[in-house]
Amino acid sequence: MLKFYSHHGVPGWSDFACQFEELFAELPINADILELGCGFGRGAWTMLDYMRPNMSLYALDFFEMTTSQLWDNFLEAGSELTLTNEEILVFKEMLLVKNHQEIFQYCIMQHPRSSQLKDIYAMTSQTYMSENKRNNYDLVFIDGTHTYDVLSTELEFFKDCTLLTGHDYDNPAHPGVMEAVQEFITKYKDRSLQILEEQEIFVIRKT
Repeated sequence: MLKFYSHHGVPGWSDFACQFEELFAELPINADILELGCGFGRGAWTMLDYMRPNMSLYALDFFEMTTSQLWDNFLEAGSELTLTNEEILVFKEMLLVKNHQEIFQYCIMQHPRSSQLKDIYAMTSQTYMSENKRNNYDLVFIDGTHTYDVLSTELEFFKDCTLLTGHDYDNPAHPGVMEAVQEFITKYKDRSLQILEEQEIFVIRKT
């Protein structure tokens, strides 16, 4: 099995290390953070890198995509370049014996701060919201379903959180992201919008 020593070793599509470091510096020392859309765990690993000791992380993902689907998407995005050839081969072997959630947990449990991951919600965001689960986090990173309808509902549900942020703001493959974000900040005049990393990451703050 693979051993992980940094977020670079965890398969993923993006690297938000600089952005998380910047955003987490704004949060209180005991902040609660929700990651919505977890993939194999690269984002969660990176968040744990920059979380202070009293911060807590929560993960929300439906964990029902087949690992082969995820892996094909991963390869198409070219992210395998962050792994060695040996790591790629070993990871392919993992896909034969572990499902999506098991791989996520396997990766994260190797992080020295894994105890700061307090809970995993294995469900869609729609189910999470319909069950009226917690919506008062200090930061929510939204990187799950990138459609206008779903993101609009997620932003509305988590509207009272201190920071709402997410990925693919200006990605032509996901036009619904920009549409939903613009509609949200137009509706709530006390919010400001910042775009980070070449129009990819949006940050909504209460002003």
